[in-house]
Amino acid sequence: MIFIFTITFLPAQTDFRPGYVIKAIGDTLWGSVDYRGSELMGKICTFRNEKDGTVSIFTPNQIVAYRFKDGKYYVSETINGKKVFLEYLINGRLNIYYLNNDSGEHFFFNKVGMPIEELPYEEEIIEKDGLHYLNTSTKHIRMLTYYLQDAPEIQDEINNLQQPDYENLIALAKSYHNAVCNGDKCIIYEKKLPAFKINPEIVVGVNSFFQNGFNSVVQLGVLGHIWMPRTSEKLYLKIGFSYLPLIDNADYKAYLIKLPVQLEYLYPKGKIRPRFALGVNFYTVSSETENLWYSEPFYTTVISAGTEVQLSKSLYLTTNCELDFYDKISIIPRKVASLSLSVGVNYHL
Repeated sequence: MIFIFTITFLPAQTDFRPGYVIKAIGDTLWGSVDYRGSELMGKICTFRNEKDGTVSIFTPNQIVAYRFKDGKYYVSETINGKKVFLEYLINGRLNIYYLNNDSGEHFFFNKVGMPIEELPYEEEIIEKDGLHYLNTSTKHIRMLTYYLQDAPEIQDEINNLQQPDYENLIALAKSYHNAVCNGDKCIIYEKKLPAFKINPEIVVGVNSFFQNGFNSVVQLGVLGHIWMPRTSEKLYLKIGFSYLPLIDNADYKAYLIKLPVQLEYLYPKGKIRPRFALGVNFYTVSSETENLWYSEPFYTTVISAGTEVQLSKSLYLTTNCELDFYDKISIIPRKVASLSLSVGVNYHL
């Protein structure tokens, strides 16, 4: 039931953030724009009008541009005969744009008065003398060298641009702008985001096993939620370490170590935020006897659901319900191994 709820809940989520839509020069609508993945935002703009609350969906054929307040800016352009929304990364003497579609990631550029062109980059595996090598193209370096030849002082920066990406193209455009322009500044629309962050969480709870009866033990753990906002602002990689004492008396001690590796979704706004995760839990037993439920390391597939309740700007109270399954990794697991209920404190760095 948790799995079904998860896959139906995620696509229905909206994340409206302050922004505006430019329908034509001088015709701007203010309100909020639904923040989604870059691939979807390159196709449509879902806009909520601040005056009457109505929600409209605009295509690149209907509006000139849209923007999140102090954030991402999308403009309507024709690429390969089709209108799309390009993410406008930097506006200066050299403009850089980004598009993520079915064929992958693409970067575009143009100078004032010139049409927009794609910056080519390709990777391929080649075989030579029985060995396989990764071959990367240098077409983008030759193209940039030609178009930016009026700023020879940045040639070394162009030559070092092995693979085009957000950071190095914005930095290059800024360097070019400063080299050929006196006075005015370029505008960087892309909001600066870290490569990743790790949000630590301390948890305590009860883990109940359904092997050889019903056995419940205390669970103490430390989790790390690795956030990579440039990939997704809602997805995290959850890893950690949990300690589960099984037997503790004068004769011997035994305990279970749980190491979760899960992909987690966290709704990005509100005082109460739902979260869901799918992944694997790795277990290992350490003891002074072999008379235990399990005698060797094992793993389970896991699904979980929980909430984060905001206590302060960065501190959250968490709850979590986790189901482990013995089955090998599969879409619909069947045999329940354990149920875990826990509460914790999560700090968002």
